[in-house]
Amino acid sequence: MSIRRKIAFVIAILCIPGHASAGEDVKKIGAGLTLGLGIERLAYEEDEPETGLTSDAAHYNLVARIEGRKQWESLFLSFRGTFPVSSGDDEERWNRSGTLFQTNTLEFEWARLDGCAGYALSTWIIPFGGFRYSHGEQKRSDFVVLGNPAAGSAREKITSWSLYFGVMGRPPLDQNWTLIYRIAFFHPVDLKVTNSSLPGFRASEKDGYGLELEAGIFRTLSDRMGVEISAYGGRTHWEGSDFKAFPGGLAKWPENDTTYFGGAIHLCFAL
Repeated sequence: MSIRRKIAFVIAILCIPGHASAGEDVKKIGAGLTLGLGIERLAYEEDEPETGLTSDAAHYNLVARIEGRKQWESLFLSFRGTFPVSSGDDEERWNRSGTLFQTNTLEFEWARLDGCAGYALSTWIIPFGGFRYSHGEQKRSDFVVLGNPAAGSAREKITSWSLYFGVMGRPPLDQNWTLIYRIAFFHPVDLKVTNSSLPGFRASEKDGYGLELEAGIFRTLSDRMGVEISAYGGRTHWEGSDFKAFPGGLAKWPENDTTYFGGAIHLCFAL
């Protein structure tokens, strides 16, 4: 099932009472829903020391963001997701020992679903922890190897589960404006990588980490509605796998990094 076909199912899960208005006191009983739209830049790099191959590519995707939040006094539960709505592509360039070896088109879609619980110690310090489900799809085509066009295409799927913990804050600036920040660190606990051009190949080595930062500002529009503008960024690193035997020979999942930056505008509804 493609990422887009999963969005409707995940939205149904997320559209439970959630994200209380950010301008309200964090110590209260409340619920709300936040819907957002933004632009995200994904920069992807691979490094394979055994063969001297490195690659890099970057492009922009339009993304939808949704969050549901339920709060009981200082305790809260939150579910949030980021999903690609439309994706761009870019030329991925592969260098071998500093010399251009191959180019191809890369389209990269990445969906994330987070669930967490937290406790507000104050408006400035709200520790939290939870899990992240991540599903990325990389589609490669239009190969040119050593200047010669090559037929074919490949679809790589990277699915993982991670535990994460962090701290956020929502200190009010005045009656209508609230500052928002969030820092989270991710530790992977499960991973599966497959590639359509390597039938039977599967990588499951889960050594890696993730770090994500977000900051924004919230404006109260009414008792039950507000608007939030935020920017976020992060980095996900995977150590990759060793060479593995599969029916077609030997292959590996290289060490790789995804650096991402995004900005979004959200409408927040108290329920």
